[in-house]
Amino acid sequence: MDELEGVMDFDYLSPDYITHILFHTFNTSPTFLPSVFFLVMARLLPIVSLVPFLGARVLPRPAKVGLALSLFFVAFPFVIEQITVPVSFNVTLVFLLLKEAFIGFSISIVILVPFAMAQTAGIFLDHQRGAASLQVNDPIVQNMASPMGVFFDLLSVYLFFTFNGPFLFFDTVIESFQLMPPDKFLSVMALSHDAPFWELPLSIYSTIVISGVKLASPALIVILMTDTFLGIANRLAPQVQMVFLGMPLKALFGIGIVWVGWTTMVRYIGNFAMSWLDQITILVHNLGLGL
Repeated sequence: MDELEGVMDFDYLSPDYITHILFHTFNTSPTFLPSVFFLVMARLLPIVSLVPFLGARVLPRPAKVGLALSLFFVAFPFVIEQITVPVSFNVTLVFLLLKEAFIGFSISIVILVPFAMAQTAGIFLDHQRGAASLQVNDPIVQNMASPMGVFFDLLSVYLFFTFNGPFLFFDTVIESFQLMPPDKFLSVMALSHDAPFWELPLSIYSTIVISGVKLASPALIVILMTDTFLGIANRLAPQVQMVFLGMPLKALFGIGIVWVGWTTMVRYIGNFAMSWLDQITILVHNLGLGL
């Protein structure tokens, strides 16, 4: 695209750069900037709508659109640098929009894993201590979960902000525009039947369950030992109602182990969330480079 060749000669956000984009490019191709806007927003809106630490379903829709617009202006210089194919309102734009929405949805699903893992650990813990039937509303994703599941979910969001996780995540999103420009389709190799991308769903589910069990394992082991002790005591004293005695004991021990191992659990959730950011980078590279 001839009108885009001169963009590389300007510094980002310099007067010459802004003049070239807003006047020269718009005059030569009036539909170019609107097309780029819709393509970038098609990738950003699923991310803003689904990511837990951005409010998910709690954040009002006008606020989500405003946040997506802010990210668009941040990503715009990087997007313009990568675009080399004319973009206009045609059938190709529809397929590019679907591609962008697919990328945004894929990134959103991957970033959900640390928070889903923490919530799963809380659900496992509440199930064993007898509180799984007490379902409460998760204020972030607006679904029903156990009390400890909601608590761990909110804790994971708080910890994610403490180590600047959102900014690291946004860096990866901006990088995705450089590796997967909006004006180009994904490589055939990136979505072939033996591509690593298709192993991702199974890896996500197994990671959530395995890591959730690891996080809740100290409390689960103590509750199992409590059940074993109560079973032995029931054999020695059948007249004692061990079932009613065990319910408050398991609830107390479950909360007590969380209190005793609080530092370890917090460190585990934080380290897991930090390491999982690398998985998003791997996803972006696999899709962008066709691996």
